[in-house]
Amino acid sequence: QVVTVPARVDGVVESLGFEEGSLVETTTELAVVDRSRRLLAQAEAEKSVAQARAAVATAAAAVPRADAAIARASAGVERAAALASAASTDLREGQEMLARREDLRKSSPGAVSVEEVAQMRAQVDRRRDAVGVAQAAHREAEGAKQEAEGALGVAKAAVVEAEAEVAQAESRLAIAVRTAEVLAHRREPPPHDPAQRRADDRV
Repeated sequence: QVVTVPARVDGVVESLGFEEGSLVETTTELAVVDRSRRLLAQAEAEKSVAQARAAVATAAAAVPRADAAIARASAGVERAAALASAASTDLREGQEMLARREDLRKSSPGAVSVEEVAQMRAQVDRRRDAVGVAQAAHREAEGAKQEAEGALGVAKAAVVEAEAEVAQAESRLAIAVRTAEVLAHRREPPPHDPAQRRADDRV
């Protein structure tokens, strides 16, 4: 009786475990198929899993750093806002004082000198400049905070992507391991048959 046995895996047949016309059992190892390539594929899959897990660790480490950067940026925003508010208050007070001096000079020309009014106007101008600087610093701090929040989003996305890669790598490894198990399934030869060779792979 002639029986056709299809291979369970593809590859090059390295050796046969039977001779044409001989009787075989269901446990007879028929052939060794491309064992080296299968083992290499398993090793590469294991390496990919290790690299993917390392990438997860690296990406996860960036998340707390991004959180810390957001905290620092938020504190900077609060400081800049306080400075801008104080500068605006100083400007408003200076403007009110200047207005009173100008009104007093109009009602009593000799009560306030021209030099005093000029000095107060210069002071108001300086305070106005200080407000502009403080507002610019506040905008810069807000930009830094937004940048830190963006970095946090990127870090979290990197973690998700790395975890997905781990899942894919583990899936490939599982396939490689199952394939290697098929090829490396072994049967010990009977003690009374020392000439029987133990095959490393089966089809």
